[in-house]
Amino acid sequence: MINRTNEEAQFKVGMRTHLMKIMKDASDIIDSLDEIEQCLLCDLESLHDEFNEMHAEASSFYLQSYMEEYTPGFAQFSLAIENLSKQKHGALIVIQRRDEVEDFIQRGTNLHAKISASLIESIFYPGNPLHDGALLVKENTLVSAANVLPLTSKKSQSFSRDKTQSCDWTLWHDRCTCSRRFRGNRENVICERRRPLSAHCKRA
Repeated sequence: MINRTNEEAQFKVGMRTHLMKIMKDASDIIDSLDEIEQCLLCDLESLHDEFNEMHAEASSFYLQSYMEEYTPGFAQFSLAIENLSKQKHGALIVIQRRDEVEDFIQRGTNLHAKISASLIESIFYPGNPLHDGALLVKENTLVSAANVLPLTSKKSQSFSRDKTQSCDWTLWHDRCTCSRRFRGNRENVICERRRPLSAHCKRA
């Protein structure tokens, strides 16, 4: 807990430094607006790059923070999600916590492999036979792929709220939102600028 507090403090120091630099650069742009040789578009592009760099750092930090709660392989997992998002590859991943979820899904292909970013990315690469369906994760293990999640309303509600303490992450091709859901209440977490990343976490 202390380590996480220190990391968050360092993260906020970095964000403050970024913001102060952006404010200074914006002020410099304002002061030079009347200069003949000023390239306003170049200056704005530079400012845009600074915002994107800060946004990427914030997205990475918060993504790892939320993933840490669900799996010890959170670093590899968050890296995979970021890379899949950048490549605009869709994915559906269910992380089992305490309660078994296999009674609520139609089992796909067994993996029983250690979590690795490269393996997760390859599973959801378009055209891979395993990319259609959900990846089931338990602790530090990729249990199975191409699982079919429940569609009937009764079974789906049990899976998502009443019977399991699972977290499911969904990466969409055409959205740029990221949220998590607790007891039916959804809150925004992060979104990668111009990237299709969406996450929905459900926990009883």
